Amino acid sequence: PATEVLSVASAIRHERYLQADQTGLALMSQLNAVARHLDVDWVSVPAASPLDGKTLGELRLRAVTGVSVVAIVRDGVLTSNPDGDARLERGDLVAVMGTKEQTAALEVLRLGKAGAVDMRS
Repeated sequence: PATEVLSVASAIRHERYLQADQTGLALMSQLNAVARHLDVDWVSVPAASPLDGKTLGELRLRAVTGVSVVAIVRDGVLTSNPDGDARLERGDLVAVMGTKEQTAALEVLRLGKAGAVDMRS
């Protein structure tokens, strides 16, 4: 009686854990499939770049180039989802999401190619 109840309860618990684990694995598999379709590029902020010393709010990269800044790595420290007050500095690694065209527009701006991107628009 008591041992049988414990045995049945243990079997039910074990079955539920397996179901939960399989559900978690299926969810992780789906998330990995979606993540493969997200284009995240890492770019650096070189010396003398027009990006150096400016905040994301000042740069308006989303409006100007179309890219979204999703992370900044400075001195080995990751800042995810930075806000408009985040300042870019020479040597930063910046994670951006965007189309190839948007990333190309950022590249032009990042390297300071004159007249290629109007930051006032």
